[in-house]
Amino acid sequence: MAKITHCSRLFQGILFLSSLHFLLCGNFCSRQKIYQYGTKSCPGCSNTKLYREIHCCDKWKGYTCDVPICDPPCYDGKTCYGPDSCRCSNKTVGGVCSSHGCFPPCQHGGECYGLNKCSCRPGYAGDFCDVNPSDIIFVVDESGSVGHDDFRVTMEYLANAVNRLPIRYDLLRIGLALFSGSTRKSFKLDDHFTKEHVTDAILKTYFGSGGTNIDGALGYTCDDMFQLTTGDRPYAQNILVLITDGHLSSANKPGLQKCKSKNVTIIGIGIGSSVDEQQLRSLVSKPEYYFDTTYDNLDTTLPKLIKTITDFCPPGCKNGGTCISREKCQCPDGYAGLLCETKVTCIPECQNNGTCYNTNQCRCLVGYKGDICDILEFCRPGCQNGGTCIAKGNCLCPEGYAGNLCQTPERSATEYDIITTVLNGYNKLVRPIDPVNNVTHSLIPKETLVFNPKTLVFKAMQCVSWNDPRLSWPRGQPRISLPSSVIWLPDIVMLGQEINHDFEAKAIIMKNGDVTYCPQSEIKSTKCEEKSGSVWECNFKFLSWSYNKVMLDIHFPSFQSRPTIDMSIYYEHDEYEIVRHCSVRREMSYPFRVGNYPELTYTFVFRRRRSFSRNLNASSTCN
Repeated sequence: MAKITHCSRLFQGILFLSSLHFLLCGNFCSRQKIYQYGTKSCPGCSNTKLYREIHCCDKWKGYTCDVPICDPPCYDGKTCYGPDSCRCSNKTVGGVCSSHGCFPPCQHGGECYGLNKCSCRPGYAGDFCDVNPSDIIFVVDESGSVGHDDFRVTMEYLANAVNRLPIRYDLLRIGLALFSGSTRKSFKLDDHFTKEHVTDAILKTYFGSGGTNIDGALGYTCDDMFQLTTGDRPYAQNILVLITDGHLSSANKPGLQKCKSKNVTIIGIGIGSSVDEQQLRSLVSKPEYYFDTTYDNLDTTLPKLIKTITDFCPPGCKNGGTCISREKCQCPDGYAGLLCETKVTCIPECQNNGTCYNTNQCRCLVGYKGDICDILEFCRPGCQNGGTCIAKGNCLCPEGYAGNLCQTPERSATEYDIITTVLNGYNKLVRPIDPVNNVTHSLIPKETLVFNPKTLVFKAMQCVSWNDPRLSWPRGQPRISLPSSVIWLPDIVMLGQEINHDFEAKAIIMKNGDVTYCPQSEIKSTKCEEKSGSVWECNFKFLSWSYNKVMLDIHFPSFQSRPTIDMSIYYEHDEYEIVRHCSVRREMSYPFRVGNYPELTYTFVFRRRRSFSRNLNASSTCN
């Protein structure tokens, strides 16, 4: 029977039986404190184990003594990776580890069930359960002083404003009431749960007329529309947005008192020059919740104000802090306070680029230690050419350098080397997509070439992106461009319409295999529908005709159901303006074809410019 009784703090204890035994057998204790086994004696120290009994060193456990023990246990998502040593396996937010696959971690008891996907408890919503759900009812003036034309403009800009809000069944719901001398319900909070349905309902609203009874409208909305039976949620914040150009007609304000008793937040928007600003300011919940505006600014100002109200941490966490609960911010290193507004200091200052994360507490970079990070731990002499010290005498080198201190330049691959390598044996007939859902498509309009009540012709760019691992390389320049004719392309077609590609466009390929192909096209839609005397809606539908969803799943770049279309390079048309645009992804099935096919629809709403119409009328009158 042999016993091993020595184990150093570095867990490199040596088996001491005899000098001859050690030289022949070379056994090491590793992390075992006592290692017992029965043997058969054989010449030359060649022993056969019959059984063994292991007693681990302090702070270690497990069958092979390879599991460290941390006392006290690790917290904030950290993992025990050595005796009494905790660290994060993923990224951190202000010293707290990200949990599972969600970064930042799910808040308020939410559970992470996938990559950046949180399942929220009732009362919380948002991608990371960091937003308070809200029920918003717009109360719009339709009195005679507004007039039919300005009412239609209000509805159009209100639809634009709503299109910028995160409408979702569990996040934000929208209702609409209209008032003059009396108040009527246009649609309830539980009638529509998508931007498309809400904006369509707003645009279909008809104009009434009459006097102006603002307090009656407040009372009707807070009493009849903020109800469980009409879609109001008990844990959601109730917000009433009043849009009017008139005057308050009641001095007693019983409607306002009803709203206050139900803790309804009131926003006031005065439009025009006849607004009684003093009276409207007396209605809103906070002074900053009232503003006067013009129709042109309504669709941008309103969403910003609503976001401020629905945020957990108004006026917002400072200096990169993260809002984690009602008026509570999680601060990054170097800041403290309710909103991370206070910069902490370390005296003396942290050395060698260390970070002061709390008063007189430094967090050191790898390779340094000490209270102020003034003690060099590893890598003498230091890493060269931007290398990072990761262990004693070893550096993690940036691309282009090698050696234990990153002192040796590497030969960089030329574009000729890269193209020759990636195209060697490449077969453009083989579909490379894996996983199948990494193809994205976006339509970027540049100019309206033709528009009439039934036909729209755009000059536009279609940007398609995907990943082809066969077109990747380990080092050298980060990107190359190749003719689209030599690589595989997703066959995305426009359904029932016409498209003319500029097939000479090149594809941009990054070193990780990401491919972006943006040919310039002239696309023609005959799917234009007249919505009113001066408003038309035109659609473009795209899908892959060869591959169904199982083989190739197409998404918008943001992976949202209705992202905003990029209009940054669009050149405005003289006569017709685009007043709304949206996009939606659906899954369709077709006769004689197997499976579902993802279909992307881009919708544009055109309106004839008012100034152009007035000029035409004036010209006709003169003739």
